[in-house]
Amino acid sequence: MFDQPTSPDALLIPVTRLRAICRHVGLAVARRTSIAVLETVLIEATATGTTFRTTDLDIEIEVTAEDMITAVPFRACVPFRLVSRIAASMTGVLRVTHQAGRPGTGGPPDRLTLSTDDGISATINLLCPPDDFPRLTPQDAEPDAWPTMILAPSALHRLLALSAPCISTQETRYYLNGVFLTRKPDSASLRAVATDGHRMAIIDDATEAPEGLAAILPAIAVKSILQLVDRQANEDVTIRIAANRIRMTAGAIRMDCKLIDGTFPDYTKVIPSYPIQRTVTLNGTALRILSPFVLGDRSSPVAISDGRATVKSHELGEVSIPVTMTAAEGASDQTTDALGITAKWGFALRYLVAQAGITPTFLMALAKASDPARITGEDPDAMWIMMPMRV
Repeated sequence: MFDQPTSPDALLIPVTRLRAICRHVGLAVARRTSIAVLETVLIEATATGTTFRTTDLDIEIEVTAEDMITAVPFRACVPFRLVSRIAASMTGVLRVTHQAGRPGTGGPPDRLTLSTDDGISATINLLCPPDDFPRLTPQDAEPDAWPTMILAPSALHRLLALSAPCISTQETRYYLNGVFLTRKPDSASLRAVATDGHRMAIIDDATEAPEGLAAILPAIAVKSILQLVDRQANEDVTIRIAANRIRMTAGAIRMDCKLIDGTFPDYTKVIPSYPIQRTVTLNGTALRILSPFVLGDRSSPVAISDGRATVKSHELGEVSIPVTMTAAEGASDQTTDALGITAKWGFALRYLVAQAGITPTFLMALAKASDPARITGEDPDAMWIMMPMRV
């Protein structure tokens, strides 16, 4: 518990606490908007605690401080950038008092007065009425009745961190701009899937998922959760999902977000089911050796054959590194076909390097050269699929 100072007539906010709150709620502040209230943080102070809430109409983040109390309740929309700068520049404890104005009669607006023990004082004019602050989830939505999942912070962080790199950034296929949460086929456990059309992440967790779960969590929500949730925390995270909303509660932090309104493609059709011919072990250190030979165009293919990975450049020549390559169980050791052509598998260097950023050492299971590769690392419940390139 925090050793929170109290005052009968003012809200006392330790600046260090305010900095942490700004880091959290700042993720949902609107940028480049003509709606002034979306650039503010709504502070609601009462005798039972204080909440800080922001929204950009797609995502809403609220932090509750139950130990920050005041005998004089107030609601105020304060410019977030100003609050953030105050938190960054001041020290100690802020004493916050609210003065009601008479804006409707031509009088002064509502004001907040901030002061510190070392004599610093500031007055903020409150130009946005708190009643204008929007709420992303209607108060009558009853989110406590939504289908619910309870996850350990480390489990939620793992699901999203391992799948996020495969999220598509192409707006034409907007339904790929997030992580698909669903049930594992023939199981009640949770599965996260993400793909950009070139690679796909399939991450499983033992958490029981609600029946019929099919929610596309947008990239901004994925990024926010990864920053909001402390994976070392002991308190579980609660996820509630409705038809078009998701609510995450982690301790004092609550995040509401709109889900992507679309249908995620049938990812199971892409998972290779054909006989594996070769397995190849790659690592980031070796792959980075290939990068200087592609002149910044890391979409160049890497040809894998005969225990070597090769990148060719018309300007610089070629570079080749040894890789651990073995025949799969039951597969022939022969490396040439009936015409004497050596089998080659090709994959984009940029995606191989990106995979090494997720799993520093990984195993690729290869079938025919035209088939996707199945990739695994040390995590037995995580798998990636990578589409091939012609070499």
